[in-house]
Amino acid sequence: MGKSPTRKPSKASAKSSSARKPPARLAPDRFAFSADIAKPALAGPTPKGKRLRSSNEELQSSKEELQSLNEGLNTVNRQLQGRLSELETVNNDLNNLLASNEQRVEERTKQLRALAFELTRTEEMERQAIARDLHDGLGQLLAVAKLRLGKLKGNGGPDEFDRMIAEVEELIGRAESTTRSLAFQLSPAVLYELGLVPALQWLAEDLGKTYGLSVELSDDGAPKPLSQSSRAVVFRAIRELLINVVRHAGVQTAYVETRRAGGQIEVEVSDDGNGFAADRIDTQSRASFGLTSVRERLSFIGGKVEISSVPGNGTEVRFTAPLSQDQAGDGQPSSDKP
Repeated sequence: MGKSPTRKPSKASAKSSSARKPPARLAPDRFAFSADIAKPALAGPTPKGKRLRSSNEELQSSKEELQSLNEGLNTVNRQLQGRLSELETVNNDLNNLLASNEQRVEERTKQLRALAFELTRTEEMERQAIARDLHDGLGQLLAVAKLRLGKLKGNGGPDEFDRMIAEVEELIGRAESTTRSLAFQLSPAVLYELGLVPALQWLAEDLGKTYGLSVELSDDGAPKPLSQSSRAVVFRAIRELLINVVRHAGVQTAYVETRRAGGQIEVEVSDDGNGFAADRIDTQSRASFGLTSVRERLSFIGGKVEISSVPGNGTEVRFTAPLSQDQAGDGQPSSDKP
């Protein structure tokens, strides 16, 4: 009998036998390494992680509180902005009202000054008219009467007749002198015809004759063009100050200095008499009336007054007045020189 051929295993039986093989074991050290890797993933949170989570929660809470506070501050800021806007509106209204009132006060002040200046001008014109009437009317009549009586006296006659005529002549002469003095006080012609300094020289002579006051004049010789109204105000201010010396200073000498300083005339009237408390100038009604009048009149033409006085050490009054831009000064002499 012949040998039977050897059978090759089929692919299916090969697969089956290989499937029945037991699984290979892992090395112990490899298994231990894998277990160490897995342990952290299965373990719970550490204390450090808890602290981080707690800090994160606190930070989140603080952030929310800050956001809430920020919203509150924004609300307060908006309210403040609104209030500030209201206050700015009120402030603007007050400023506008104040500016309007200041403008009204300034306009009213200008009107009052203009009115006062016009009153002074009108008063001066009236004084000039009265002075002309006294000089041209009464003064001339008295002069003629004096001449007639003089001729009558020269014709001879009883002694009594001559004596009476002499007395009448003396009275008429005194009346004529009084008329000239009154005319000068009302409106000195020399002030408008020759200027301020010549008028002050005449005033010094008149005060010497009438009150026994010696007035020493000093002038820098510079031209001092003044309008007719300003010239009258300056002259009357000086006269009023000299009359105050006569009434209150208790001395026989006064000093008057006039000079030009830029666009102004500066005048200084002083004495070495009794003096007074200058800080009480507004409370001594009788004694300060003349000084108050001087200050007010000079303010009408833009002048300023400074008073320096100490009881027992005399008085010094300085004032300024603007010079005229028109060199002719209302058609009158443009310069005041001795």
